[in-house]
Amino acid sequence: MKNYDVIVIGGGATGANILRELSKYELDLLLLEANTDVGAGVTKGNGGVVHSGYDATAGSLKAKLNVRGTEIFEQYAKDLGIPYESKPSMTLAFNESEKETLDKLYENGKQNKVPGLRIIETDEILELEPHANPEVKYALLAPSAGITDPYTIAEACCENAVINGAEVKTSNTVCDIKKDGDFYTVKTKEGNEYKTKYIVNAAGVYGDVIANLVNPGSHEITERHGSLMIIDGNIGFELQTTLFPVPGAHTKGMAAIPACGGNIILGSTAEIQKDKENTSFTKDQADLLFNSASRLIPELEKKYIIRVFSGLRPVEVNSNNDFVIEEDEKNKGFYNAIGIQSPGIASSFAIAEYMVDLMKKDIDLKEKSNYDKKEKLL
Repeated sequence: MKNYDVIVIGGGATGANILRELSKYELDLLLLEANTDVGAGVTKGNGGVVHSGYDATAGSLKAKLNVRGTEIFEQYAKDLGIPYESKPSMTLAFNESEKETLDKLYENGKQNKVPGLRIIETDEILELEPHANPEVKYALLAPSAGITDPYTIAEACCENAVINGAEVKTSNTVCDIKKDGDFYTVKTKEGNEYKTKYIVNAAGVYGDVIANLVNPGSHEITERHGSLMIIDGNIGFELQTTLFPVPGAHTKGMAAIPACGGNIILGSTAEIQKDKENTSFTKDQADLLFNSASRLIPELEKKYIIRVFSGLRPVEVNSNNDFVIEEDEKNKGFYNAIGIQSPGIASSFAIAEYMVDLMKKDIDLKEKSNYDKKEKLL
C-alpha cells in the first residue's frame, strides 16, 4: 500500500483547488471523490457568479476570502482555461425601504474593502443594463464581480494537479478514518484503503460526516436547497450585468445571471433541509424563480425556459454562517474546509491559499522547480 503525504477528501471546487495548490510542492498527493466525476456535488448546483464580497459579514473569514478570491480569480482562470467574464453585479432597489438595505450593504462592502462599490440611480442603471426593470430606483453597483463555469473549476484544478504529479480517484466514498501513530488509514465503501500523514476534509454536504469520523460530534451541517432555471440565450437580448434583488437574511436572493455561453440563469431559491441527497425541483419553485426574476427583468418569457436544476449548499450550524477552515482541535494533521456555501466559488482560489498557509505551520513544504501552472490534460 502506498503511503501519501496528503489525502484530500472531496473533488469539488474547494477540494480540487486545495489539491492544485498543494501540487506546487514536493508531496505525494491523492484526492478521493465519492462521485463518478469531480465537481458533481455542491459545485455543479451553482449559478456561477463570482461575487464581489459586499454582503459577507465584515470581519468574517468568508468576507476576507471572498474579496481575495475575486481579486485573483481572473488570472487563475486564464492560466487554467476556466471560462470567466468580468460582469458587474447590481442589487436593485425599487423603493426607499429597499434603499436603506442598499446603504447597509454598501457600508458593509466598504468594511470588506470591496473595490469600486457605488450606489447609482435609474438612468445609470438602465444605461448599464437596458433590460432591467425601468421602475428601479437605485442599485448597488459592484464592478469587481464576474461569472464563471463552476464545474470547470473542479475539472481544471484536478487536471492541473495531475499534470504536477497528484492522483485523483473517483468512485471512492470514504467511510472510515483511523489514526495509528503518525499516519491516518482511510477506508472507502468500495473496499479501498489508503494511508496518509495529513488529511484535508473538503467533502461538501458530507463535511460533517467526515469530520465526525475522527472527532465525533465536532461538526453539524445542514443543507440549503437551491433551485435554478436556465433561459435560452435566443430570447432576443443579452444581459450585461448580474442582477440581484435586495437580499434576505440567508441568501443573496433570486438573481438573473448572464451565464458563460450566452444563456441566462435564474436563481437560486434557499430552503433549509436535513437531506444530503435531495436535489428535487418542484413547480412551486419554478413559479417562484420565474416570478421573482421577472421583477428584475420584465422581458422574460416562460417559453424560453430550457432547463431547471437544483443544488445544495453546506451550512455549518455552529459557525455563525461562516466558512470553517481549521485544523481539528483533537487530531493533529486533520484539516477541515467545510461549510463552504456561497460565495464558495468566488472564494475557491483564496480558500486554497489559506488552507496551504495553515498547513505550512505543520508541514515543511518544499516548492517544486518544475511546477506547471497552466497546462491541462485535454
